[in-house]
Amino acid sequence: MKKLISLLLTGFLFLNLSAQLVPYFNPIGKDWGYCTWDKKSVIFTQFEEANLFYDGLAIVKDNGLYGVINPRGQFVVECKYSKIYPFNEGFAAVLSKDNKVGFIDSYGEEIVPCKYDFDKYDKYRFSEGRAYVLTGNRYGYIDVTGKVVIDFIYSAARDFHDGFAIVSRPDVGYAFIDPQGKMIADMKAYSSFEEYSEGLVGATKGKKQGFLDKTGKVAVPFDFSSVYVFSEGLAFAKDGKKQMFIDKTGKAVINLKCDEMYAVVFRDGRACVEKDNLNGYIDRTGKVVIPYQYEIARDFKYGWALVGKSVMEGTSFPTYYGIIDTTGKQVLPMAYKVMNDNEVLPGWLLYTYKDPDYTYVNFNGIDYTDVYTQFTRVASVEELFKPKAEDYTKYIVGEYANFEITDHHGARYRSPINNFGESFSIEDLGNGIVRVKFDQKASLDGLVGDGYVHNFTGTFGFSVSYGALNQKSFKFGQGEHEGFILTDPDSIANPASGVETSWGAYKVKADELTIYVKMTDGEFYTIKGKRDYSN
Repeated sequence: MKKLISLLLTGFLFLNLSAQLVPYFNPIGKDWGYCTWDKKSVIFTQFEEANLFYDGLAIVKDNGLYGVINPRGQFVVECKYSKIYPFNEGFAAVLSKDNKVGFIDSYGEEIVPCKYDFDKYDKYRFSEGRAYVLTGNRYGYIDVTGKVVIDFIYSAARDFHDGFAIVSRPDVGYAFIDPQGKMIADMKAYSSFEEYSEGLVGATKGKKQGFLDKTGKVAVPFDFSSVYVFSEGLAFAKDGKKQMFIDKTGKAVINLKCDEMYAVVFRDGRACVEKDNLNGYIDRTGKVVIPYQYEIARDFKYGWALVGKSVMEGTSFPTYYGIIDTTGKQVLPMAYKVMNDNEVLPGWLLYTYKDPDYTYVNFNGIDYTDVYTQFTRVASVEELFKPKAEDYTKYIVGEYANFEITDHHGARYRSPINNFGESFSIEDLGNGIVRVKFDQKASLDGLVGDGYVHNFTGTFGFSVSYGALNQKSFKFGQGEHEGFILTDPDSIANPASGVETSWGAYKVKADELTIYVKMTDGEFYTIKGKRDYSN
């Protein structure tokens, strides 16, 4: 029975970690797949990019384009878009190959055709049932059916929040509008706005800044040279050189003595501040609760924060990252050269870099760098290779051509030009077992033109049981490695070596089987073959 782990997060969010799939990287094939929390491979590596699952969907990339899969690895949306934005309110914006914007739903249906113009700075998402889109140089709003509900008359637009949106009218100025496009307040007296947060929005009038409510009324007087957003009831503000946190009446509740800062917020009762070029954290009373010691420090989220320090290594100073909790206790050591806290499983998983490859790491310090040596375990071979059982024979069993072996140095060993007996095939043995077999008999007789005479007869046999490739007879280094076209024959003149582990993947769309083999001497080989429909 799977162990269920539930975490109480912000907003009483519970996560079943045993059900969460984690992307993992295959450094040999340079592609991504998915495994369970306890490192069992469930979707074999086949994607150029693999993002985390949210609400049962994950955005992946293949052949330079993006699609969406479900936890079974089935495509909900084929990889056909240049970009897919994160899902919000059950919909995601998509960018076509000709740079047009549309929207899909969680079933993969394109509910809004890709016909709107693209601007790289726009967020493209539904908020309160409305999404702003661009035609030419004017913005309007559509609903979730794709119907235009507010005409294309604005030079700038933002998401709806609490029943209003901020828009800019050409040659007139800003306004607050409701979901039907009716003007709530004429804001042409104001020149800029911060993001709306906690019922208030920062604005600029003349050379001063303050806060307005969603009706356009002044809530905090315009007495400041700079203001930011409210977070946990407080907002960062400046009055000349004075820096402070104010409450929603405009009263200074924390006077800061630190370096000049911008865009400071409270998260989990902590705010990151800088002094003498080092970062620490204060609480809501202004007390320093985590000392100034980090060169890099991010805002807290889900009870943790990413921090970093530079270390001298020879003549360079690389920065290493780690994770701390709200008390300053180290959750993950500062041992990672790259750590991204944007794409995360809340509070438990981060995208990072472990030399020489990228991986995800959880807060127990467990990374997923070794998952690629495992095989996908499924209920049936049909489920592994193709969702529809009736298509199984067509797509899997049969002969394969274009056989090729590549070592991890990049040297290629291809099947001979004039072979007289080659068979690379997949046989269905029943009961969820498949045999992958390669047999070759060839005589090149110096026709390759590399100055070598090659005569070879050999058999390579593998069996696959529920996705696990088990070596039967697989040898490299026999004699002169005859039978292969070598770019540099001497490069593989090594003693014979047996197989330590082997694993593989089949890409249905490409009709391509890939087998990865790790030898006992530490060498890696990649074997590829495409389906041959000529027989």
